[in-house]
Amino acid sequence: MLRSLVGSEMCIRDRFKISALNCYADRLLVGDTDGVLHQYSTHADPHTYTLSRECSVSSKRVAQIECVPELKKLLVVCAGVIHLLALDSLQIMGQLTRLGDTTLAPASLIRVARHSGRVSVCVIVEKMVLVLECGGGDTFSVVHQLSIPERICSMVQLPYSLCLGSKRGYSMANLHSRQFDMLFETGSSKTPLIADADEELVLLRDCVGICVNSEGKPTRKTAIQWASMPRQMIFDTPHLLGLMESGVEVRSLDGRDSAPVQSIALRHACALARHPERSLVFAAAEHEVYGLVGVPVTEQVGQLLQLNHFDRAIRLSAYLDPKVASQEQRRIYGLYACDLFAKGDFKAAFRHFGLSDANPISVVAMVPDLLPPYVPQPPPPCNVLMPALVKSLHMQAMECAVGFLEGLRAEQLAGNSAEVASVLDTVLLKALLTLGREQQALELLGGKNHCHLEESARLLDKHGLEQGLVSLYTSNQMHARAIQILQAQPQQPPHSKVVGYLRKHCTAADTQLVFEVMTDIIKLEPETGLKVFTSARAGPDRIPTGQVLDWLKQHAPELRVQYLESVIRNEDIKESGAEYHNELALLYLASVTGHKDYDKTKDLPTRLAVAKEAGSIGRRRKKLILFLEHQPRCYQPDVLLDMFPANQLYQERAILLRAIGNHREALNIYVHRLNDDKLAERYCLCLYNLDSVKHADIYLELLRVYLQPPEDISPDLKAGLALMTAHISQMDPIEALALLPDKQLTVAKLEPFLSSALRSSVEKRRNIQVQRHLMYAEVLGLDGRLTRLQEQSVMVAPGMPCAVCTQPMVSGQAVAVGPNKSVMHPACHTTQPPAAAEDVH
Repeated sequence: MLRSLVGSEMCIRDRFKISALNCYADRLLVGDTDGVLHQYSTHADPHTYTLSRECSVSSKRVAQIECVPELKKLLVVCAGVIHLLALDSLQIMGQLTRLGDTTLAPASLIRVARHSGRVSVCVIVEKMVLVLECGGGDTFSVVHQLSIPERICSMVQLPYSLCLGSKRGYSMANLHSRQFDMLFETGSSKTPLIADADEELVLLRDCVGICVNSEGKPTRKTAIQWASMPRQMIFDTPHLLGLMESGVEVRSLDGRDSAPVQSIALRHACALARHPERSLVFAAAEHEVYGLVGVPVTEQVGQLLQLNHFDRAIRLSAYLDPKVASQEQRRIYGLYACDLFAKGDFKAAFRHFGLSDANPISVVAMVPDLLPPYVPQPPPPCNVLMPALVKSLHMQAMECAVGFLEGLRAEQLAGNSAEVASVLDTVLLKALLTLGREQQALELLGGKNHCHLEESARLLDKHGLEQGLVSLYTSNQMHARAIQILQAQPQQPPHSKVVGYLRKHCTAADTQLVFEVMTDIIKLEPETGLKVFTSARAGPDRIPTGQVLDWLKQHAPELRVQYLESVIRNEDIKESGAEYHNELALLYLASVTGHKDYDKTKDLPTRLAVAKEAGSIGRRRKKLILFLEHQPRCYQPDVLLDMFPANQLYQERAILLRAIGNHREALNIYVHRLNDDKLAERYCLCLYNLDSVKHADIYLELLRVYLQPPEDISPDLKAGLALMTAHISQMDPIEALALLPDKQLTVAKLEPFLSSALRSSVEKRRNIQVQRHLMYAEVLGLDGRLTRLQEQSVMVAPGMPCAVCTQPMVSGQAVAVGPNKSVMHPACHTTQPPAAAEDVH
């Protein structure tokens, strides 16, 4: 059995019968049944105590002794009366029977608590809880007073609450809200006991100790099972001590240990007291007091390891110095794992190896034939004789080793050393292939890994896993070797695997390799091959567009249009300048001018005019026109205009003229070359709606085209008058009349225009009048509102608080008044929400 306490020589033996016990510094205080308090002290030998003083406190038995070294006082309870004594001299200083109107007798229980540097005394008086604090000297004051429904038998004071135990059950009492929360009942024994275990409380229910926190919520899944009902419980780190009729029982706070840590025989045991500064516990019998010295935790851990109690050793090592506790726990986990491995519990063994500080290469080397041949055999993680593994156990150990290695990869524990990571990933690959888990092996190789290249290639070739070889070479940026393997495999459709590989893995650094591989593919499967260059990869990893265009011009010039369309359409690719848009426009132009139906020798006004030709040439022209119309800011129209034919493709030329702002020439083409007045008016309408200020004279420009045509074309007065009549609101009538010729012009011809102009003028005048009246009505409303606000008055008294910041108003300072006559600082009303600040003046 573990020895957590060492029984020393008997400290005290006397004729009187002991009833209470406590200690501080080098003093031991013993109260007897005759009401006498005995003080013992130790000097050279820490285990030998001699009587130094005695004091007759009362004629009744001493029920309780509480030491308050901070105040240099002792509190002794005899027959319900609290006696106040000097700590060292035992001089009686008086009794605490009343504080003001509060009676402190009969006191059944007292507890001294220390929180945040303050000392308080909690007293149970019948059905009342009183919390006292010393105000200096011998005076105490009541800081909290709570009424309780029943008598309290056990109590622990927390910083802001009390844990109370009665025969019925346990409850938490909040000192500030005075609210009681019932926790649970005491059970059939009706004996409440509470022990303060640092950050936990242990509450006794029958023979079971339940650990709770300061809010009364359980902190552990398992409870502490005592052999019998203890009379008293105290906590001496790291164990809980219970006082039994037959002696002292030592238990761990972790209820998973069914057996006691230690049992110390002591007949007629009656009291326990823990030294506040040393690992020392005093146990009192009827006439004797024994000192129980705690064994250092390091020695207790060593005892448990000798007994192969690894679980308990791990839990106990948590109480070591924080600087060494974590390291010691990892060491114990390694020893535990070796013990489990030797017993054949491989799953638990590798789980504990993951928590230890053992070298992972040494761990996997415990499984025979798992390390690669190029890795020297490392020393074992511990000195435990490992039995030979039969085939079934060998495979089981390998299965568990896979889980161990995958856990290391998930936690990135192997990332600190590239050499170690390479060994572990190679071992994992070998184990997966040996176990026939090829899919997992492919997933390992398909992600980021550190597999040893030569050894992994040998293993994959041995198992005939070509896809694994491809993934291995891919992860090592050896794309040429991966492509060689793919080219040797049957593919349906042809070259699909190679094209897919190039799209997924090859970047700008592999440009030359891509061009070499694609030279034959692009000729046999142009549509499939083009996908390599039109993939969505962007940024520095993308093969430069200029290099691709040059290569396509040499090997597949017919694919340049599709490639540029993909480049421009892909939003993730941001090309600078208009270089590639110009290139695409010229390729569209070449597809039209190079068509067999395109005749450069004929100069007819309607030749290929409106892109309504049947067949492929019509489709090509429509594509060109749509590109020019929807990408005007991307290409350079002045550059393209010089490359378009002057006497053909008029609609395309008009779009380019519009892009450079030459609207007069564009309208000339629509009116005089294409003979399409509706298209010309639609041109003007589009510009006017786009920006009516910038293009305010666009309809006058069209009128000039009708009335002032080139020299070889006669003016079209009829079309001009029709335009003036239909669009008089979009042009200046005076300027329009000035453009009309003086000859051959009668009033009858101008009648439609003048009527339209008059109607437009009257309509504008009426609209202006309506707007003027509406604005005048709004001004009247604002004047009335201002008048009502100015008629209000409010009395501002000195010191009146601001309605917003509550600060007093200063005499002579400007104020703001709200609609409810609330007064505020001018700066404060600006911080209010719009609804609250409305009507403030």
